[in-house]
Amino acid sequence: LSTMQQRIVFNHDDAVVNLKWHHSQPFLYTCSLDKTIKLWDARTGNCEKTWKGHQAAILDFSFTT
Repeated sequence: LSTMQQRIVFNHDDAVVNLKWHHSQPFLYTCSLDKTIKLWDARTGNCEKTWKGHQAAILDFSFTT
């Protein structure tokens, strides 16, 4: 934060609508108008998993651990 430089870009094919942090892991979940939910490693910026198959844009989601 002190350098004010962007470190990581989390890419979707369309706008990201919602994001949620995993409460005990360095993971970030995002949902998008591109009909996918993605799991990101917040340390590296790598997409660890993509959930596909939705028929419409995903506006919200929840998960349990």
